[in-house]
Amino acid sequence: MGISQDNWHKRRKTGGKRNPIHKKRKHELGRPSANTKIGPKRIHLVRCRGGNIKHRALRLDTGNFAWASEGCTRKTRIIDTVYNASNNELVRTKTLVKGSIITIDAVPFRQWYEAHYALPLARKKGQKLTEEEEQRISGHKRSKKTLKKYSDRQKTAAVEPHVLEQFQAGRLLARISSRPGQSGRCDGYILEGKELEFYMKKIRAKKTKFSLKMTSILSTVIRMSLIMAFAIFGNLFLIFVIYKGNKISRSKISPVQLLILHTCFADLLFALLSLGSEIGILLTFPHFYASDLVCRLVRYLQVLPLYASPFLMVAISIDRYQAICRPLVHYTSDRFRRPNYFGLTAWLFASICSVPQLFIWQKMSIGKIGNNTTTSIVEWNFAENDSVIAWLLPSLISAFFYFKICTTVWKLPFWQIQQDDNDNNLKQQKVSNSIEASCRLTREYVEVLRKSSTTFQNQVTEFDKKRIKTVRLTLIIVMCNFFLWLPFCVINVLQAFAHKWAWGSGQTIITQIAILGNLNACVNPWIYILFNRKITKRALGTIFCRNAINAAISSEESDWIPSRLVIERVEESGYEEKIY
Repeated sequence: MGISQDNWHKRRKTGGKRNPIHKKRKHELGRPSANTKIGPKRIHLVRCRGGNIKHRALRLDTGNFAWASEGCTRKTRIIDTVYNASNNELVRTKTLVKGSIITIDAVPFRQWYEAHYALPLARKKGQKLTEEEEQRISGHKRSKKTLKKYSDRQKTAAVEPHVLEQFQAGRLLARISSRPGQSGRCDGYILEGKELEFYMKKIRAKKTKFSLKMTSILSTVIRMSLIMAFAIFGNLFLIFVIYKGNKISRSKISPVQLLILHTCFADLLFALLSLGSEIGILLTFPHFYASDLVCRLVRYLQVLPLYASPFLMVAISIDRYQAICRPLVHYTSDRFRRPNYFGLTAWLFASICSVPQLFIWQKMSIGKIGNNTTTSIVEWNFAENDSVIAWLLPSLISAFFYFKICTTVWKLPFWQIQQDDNDNNLKQQKVSNSIEASCRLTREYVEVLRKSSTTFQNQVTEFDKKRIKTVRLTLIIVMCNFFLWLPFCVINVLQAFAHKWAWGSGQTIITQIAILGNLNACVNPWIYILFNRKITKRALGTIFCRNAINAAISSEESDWIPSRLVIERVEESGYEEKIY
């Protein structure tokens, strides 16, 4: 045998023998649940310890039920499972177990009652009896003794009002008293008296709770579906307006338009991934029929556009800050590549901030009956961190840059800002001969030239209008993002600290407030469209009126790309104004 270090075969310290460890045999295992369902009769014979045999019912559709007050037992059809005190999942899966409340067919008991008492039971007024029923109740010819017997029985033929209502509906509430998984039978008794009242209250309360819950879920799904549809339509329409408007005016896409396209893409992802997946989760609540990995990925993709949208708002504010407060840097750098850098940086930060969702969400099983699973969050106060990163911090950064922009716009005119920036930057770098010549101009001469130039004054006025219009547009978008998400983020933080209120009376309030944040994806495109009606008319003109294309091409340039006035020296004797 050899040397063995296992001690299961050795004696204990007291000298007693150890029980050898071995795998349990089939008859020693715990009894598995039969999960008897309603269906055509199907019973398996299972051999048990001692040679006994159990009748494990897998499907049953009939059973013997007693009407105790009448001393009557009839075999009848099982219709449905309506209540189980210990497990609601058994009701959903229509599983027959001992103690379950079910509904059975009332026809066999009605036939017995009418034959026994010679009286109709729970018949509607004006309802005609069939020949068989009429024969069963009245009979052809009956002796006096038989008639006296029926008259005596009819004195005690009263039926409870609740049971009478069930007979009118054709279904009776009954309780299972046998073990279908052990005996292969589903027998029981009809509920009466106080027991019937007790279970009717339970069933009524459950139906009311379920109906209220389903009503709230359906109303939420409808609202989210409408928001999803409006968000998809609005953002796709905005993409069409920007593309067609620039194509007709033969102009390149501006930096702000490029960043707004990034925002449109984030709003479309929010509508499709965040709202779409949330609608699917609500419709299958509390079950989640995918794997744990899919559960984590769904939550990750739901949060990604929520982070991307405010980060893109910050990118727009930084871009406007450079364009207005630092115009020379804005025009000397690649003004079309820089917005892409800002947009990609915002998406990168959004993807990094969404990574914790892969760890705080997981799939958990809530039962062994079927695929009954749901998603559950790990207990961690992530709400306050999420609100700070996704809402408060981007709002503060955007507010800082727009404060700088507003102070610059209202304090200094356009040409003075450009002149100051030119003076500061020209000291630090070498410039071309033409720029050196223009730099030798005196400030007084330039001011006189500008005052006498009607073109320059009109150009500066037009530039200021477009500049202020751009600031208003982006500022309104950022303010809408801030104020629409403000109630939800505040409630989200309160929810992290007040669990009882959040999952109790405050659940409805939280659901209604969350919809305000979802409206942000619908509002953004329409703000842009209202501020740029000319571009919208040009884009719509391609659909409804072909003549509008030629008119738009000959019209003024795009509202988003302001031109510049530069004074260049042509000859030694004079100067010329050129507009770019």
